[in-house]
Amino acid sequence: MSFSPTNNPLPLELVVQRVRNLLGDLRDGSGTLIADHAIRVALLVKKYSESCPDISAEFRLDMQRAALCHDLLEDTAFGESALKEMIGTNAAELVNELTLNFEGRTIREAVAPVANYSDGAFLIKLADILDNVSKSVFLASHNKKGFYQDFFLPLIEVYQEIIEQKLPYVELGQFACISLAEEITGQLCSLRKVVAVLDDSSSFD
Repeated sequence: MSFSPTNNPLPLELVVQRVRNLLGDLRDGSGTLIADHAIRVALLVKKYSESCPDISAEFRLDMQRAALCHDLLEDTAFGESALKEMIGTNAAELVNELTLNFEGRTIREAVAPVANYSDGAFLIKLADILDNVSKSVFLASHNKKGFYQDFFLPLIEVYQEIIEQKLPYVELGQFACISLAEEITGQLCSLRKVVAVLDDSSSFD
């Protein structure tokens, strides 16, 4: 029987190992390991999707695999063919949706495709945003406030606009998406307070 990447993706635990190897010590703008972020996003997808009976067990696994790999095409030289062999065609298509290109684009231009995401990709993106905002609440004081003022907060605010517009039209996993969006709003309020304190203290630098 010939190998079919669609029907024979690697088990999740092996995908985790491959992702850790591929991403290595790469860090994001906040200074945290991208591999650790990917694992947390996959765990969030698992947690929130399990509350949705309309999401099949098979598709839930596809979403978890895609969550683990959502930064691979953007941050490494890993190719689409190799990705399909590792996580299967369905999950790889989700990763392709999730891959954004910021080069030469404004924030709004770069994230515009999110408005047209499939429901599965949108749920993963919400988990991605939640993890990024949540960790920033704790990391903001250790990083330059300019990163949050000039890039991160404006980015999340544009995402918030898209989320508000898209959320009413989500069908698959709507309960999970609503819950994730509410968590993002709460964590974003906390982050704004932290950044505001950094702004106030900056006058004493």
